[in-house]
Order: sequence, then C-alpha cells, then structure tokens
Amino acid sequence: MSKITESDIELFIIEELERLGYQFLYGPDISCDGLFSERQSYRDIILANRLRAAIRKLNPNIPPDAQEQAHRAVQRINSPDLLANNEAFHRYLVEKVKANASIDWTIRESAKAKLMVLVKRTLTKYGYPPDMQQKAVDTVLKQAELLANYFVSGEL
Repeated sequence: MSKITESDIELFIIEELERLGYQFLYGPDISCDGLFSERQSYRDIILANRLRAAIRKLNPNIPPDAQEQAHRAVQRINSPDLLANNEAFHRYLVEKVKANASIDWTIRESAKAKLMVLVKRTLTKYGYPPDMQQKAVDTVLKQAELLANYFVSGEL
C-alpha cells in the first residue's frame, strides 16, 4: 500500500471543486508575475478584482459605495489570524477523523453517523456557516473514506 501525499489530496480537492462547477486556475499563472496576473504580491490571498466582480454580481441593486464597503470588510478578514484559525480548524478536523477511524467505518452506518456528528460539532465550534455544513460534511466523509485505510494502518 502506497502512502497518500499532499499532492494526492490536493488533486482530489481540485477534482471535487471542478465537479461542483468551479474553475481551476494554475497559481503561477495568476501570480503577480504570471501570464494572467491577478495579484500585486504573493501575499495577496484574496483576488481583489474577482471579489469586486462577485460583490457586484450578487448585489447589483446596492450603491457602489456599499459594494466598496463590503469589499473592504472582506479584505479585513484577510489576516494572519484568519489563516492560523483556518489551519487550526483543518488540523483539528483531521485529528478528530483520524482518532475515530476504524477498519469497518466505511461500511457501517453507525460509524459514519458518529463521524458525521463529530464533523458537524467541529464545523459549529469554528463558526462554519450552517447552510454550508452538509456539503462540508459530505466532502469530509468522502475524504475520510479515502484515507481510512491509512489512518488505521498508522501510515499517516
């Protein structure tokens, strides 16, 4: 049995997002010195022009100054604390899934239900939007099924 790498997980997530209708863009292409630059710096996490376009599309009837205020509010979220919290959330979630993995959890509904409750509690604890929780739970369950054999074998 070969180990799952970070690249394997990244490719899985990219495929899932594409399946949901998202478009994948290669990072270096949209970097500050890329062919289709969308950032001024590698430190820019939020793509400002895309954010402005999304705000306009989602809120076409609000005044431009209100749209700009929304843009600034989202930009304030882009902080080291947010990144640290995001990383802590994912680490906590993986540890919860890992700690509750069992050889037969992929086929036993009660074990899946237990994992689902753990994931929902984690999402709630970290303030994940309630209307997006089920999609997140489904994604985590799919990932956990792929990783279960590695968790049980102790390779991860």
